[in-house]
Order: sequence, then C-alpha cells, then structure tokens
Amino acid sequence: MEIIPNPKEVDGVKVLQLETGAGAAIRFFEHAIGINVPRSRFLAVKATSDLLLVQVGNFLARFNSIPSIVELDRLKVSGDVWFGAAIVLKDKTSITAKPGVKLEIPDGAVLENKEINDPEDF
Repeated sequence: MEIIPNPKEVDGVKVLQLETGAGAAIRFFEHAIGINVPRSRFLAVKATSDLLLVQVGNFLARFNSIPSIVELDRLKVSGDVWFGAAIVLKDKTSITAKPGVKLEIPDGAVLENKEINDPEDF
C-alpha cells in the first residue's frame, strides 16, 4: 500500500505522520468497489481514550462529574453503576451492582475502604 505523508504540529513540534490509505489497497482486489461512508458513521480511534469510548459507548454518561481519586489505591467497579457529582474515592474501594440492579452512587459520597453492593451500603 502507498504511504501518505501527513505533516502536522504536536505541542509546538513539527512532525511528519505517515499513514497508509486502506482505500489504496482496493487495486489489489478483482471486481472491488468503493462505498462512500459519511464520517458521522464512525469514530476515529487515535488515542486510548478514543478506544475506550468505542468499546464502552455509554461510559461517560455514567458520571455526573469525574470522582476524586487522589487518595485511591485500588478500585473495582462491575455491573450497572452510575456516579453522582462530587464523589470521593479513597484507599481500596469495590462497587458491584447485582445483575439487573442499577446502583447509583449519590452526590457527595465519600467511599473509603468500602465494599458497595447495595444502595443501603452508602
């Protein structure tokens, strides 16, 4: 495949990004056709955070705000868990929603060395 040069500037440094055009490979297949797909149909993955959004489409919707994790040593989250605003996570915290249960951590919750399995555990 051909290499496509893409000059750009990253953090004030001029770089030359080399890309391969997947469309250029079409010439190697007999009877191949191309289809024009609008950009709105896909999300470009250029960073790990982009990949996370592709893999977990509703990930960000589960957070009213990003929890404070400055004093967090270990975190385990599983199941249908939703985070309110101004949450603080400390030390070793485990949050597990039972199957079929939506577990909502309330605004302002401080979870330190906690194991949360039910709403009553707050």
